[in-house]
Amino acid sequence: MHCKEWSPEKDKGYAVLFGEGVAPWRQLFDAAEHGGGIEYYLIEQEGSRFSEIETAQKCLARFAQRMARSGFCFVL
Repeated sequence: MHCKEWSPEKDKGYAVLFGEGVAPWRQLFDAAEHGGGIEYYLIEQEGSRFSEIETAQKCLARFAQRMARSGFCFVL
């Protein structure tokens, strides 16, 4: 599943980090895990106010938090 965050704010758009936008991740994860045939998740990030490595770390941490809040186990 290709995961990309988005914000309706004109100056932010796709530049927000995973978990900072408006995507309904709980519902998306639930659909993917229960009948969607999910095999993997891919997080895409367009630009950031942080360095590349810090952006990746923050996005991965937020992804793990969102998965846990949705009731799914995720191991880093």
